[in-house]
Amino acid sequence: MKVAAIVLAAALAMTGAPPPANAAEPTASALIKRWREANEICRGSSPVTAYVQAVCDEREAIGRQIDTMNWCYGRRGEYQYQKDWHRCGPRSIREGQPDD
Repeated sequence: MKVAAIVLAAALAMTGAPPPANAAEPTASALIKRWREANEICRGSSPVTAYVQAVCDEREAIGRQIDTMNWCYGRRGEYQYQKDWHRCGPRSIREGQPDD
C-alpha cells in the first residue's frame, strides 16, 4: 500500500497537475514519513528502473518541500548514518547545500 501511494504521488508530480483545491497541506511529520518510505526504495534498489527513478525523483521533491518548512536533513560533520530530519539550526545542512 505504501509503495502504491508513492507511485501515485510520483505519477502526479510528473504530470505537473496541482493538488485538489480542498487538499490539506501535509504536515512536516507526514512528509518526513513519505520521504523515509521513498528513501528505502531508492537506497535498496538495483538496477534502477523507471519506477525506482520516479520514486527517487519524488523523494527529492518531498525533501525540497520539507526544507521549506524549516526542517533539515543532517548537520555539518555528521556521518551519513547519523543524519536525520530535524528543525534547522546553524549547523544544519539545507536542501541542495553541500554538507562539508
